[in-house]
Amino acid sequence: RPPEAPAPAACAAGRWSLTTEPPGAQVIRVLDGKVLGQTPCEVTSSDEASELVVVLRRDGFFDKEVKLDPRQGSRRSEVLVPITDKQIKILE
Repeated sequence: RPPEAPAPAACAAGRWSLTTEPPGAQVIRVLDGKVLGQTPCEVTSSDEASELVVVLRRDGFFDKEVKLDPRQGSRRSEVLVPITDKQIKILE
């Protein structure tokens, strides 16, 4: 059985494994507003050379903008901050 060849760097560069606490956040590409999935998920970019900017959105939590950079690894885990009644009053 031949050894498995490592994946080419170019293929891995545009792919991220994205998780959130709590799970179930929408992953929205900032460039065009397209929903790419719901966490936990795999996110891919057609342009391996550039970073991908997404917003993580879940009801009851603040939106979180995340820059996925192909030079900084392929796994991201983000903690979403809940919106409390006290914070809603400050925003009004």
